[in-house]
Amino acid sequence: MLVDGIIFGLIDNIVLIGGAYTGLSVEDKMFKNSTGLGAIVGGGFGNAVSDCLAGLPMSITFGVATAIGCLIAMVIIPIIETYKKRRI
Repeated sequence: MLVDGIIFGLIDNIVLIGGAYTGLSVEDKMFKNSTGLGAIVGGGFGNAVSDCLAGLPMSITFGVATAIGCLIAMVIIPIIETYKKRRI
């Protein structure tokens, strides 16, 4: 059980960090005034992929369902961004 948790954590964070860096790189190339939002979106997608990959050894259904849950949770990003813009 301990080894499973360590493997899950490794897969999860390696892909998450890669997604965040990818999102930030894409944002830097597309926009002159980078806000870091690309890293947030990239991290969210990276987390969905990493959770899916880490969950696959348990079952394919669990891995895919976890990824779907992560993607649904990303709906909060535009909500937070809208709120932030209204506060400024």
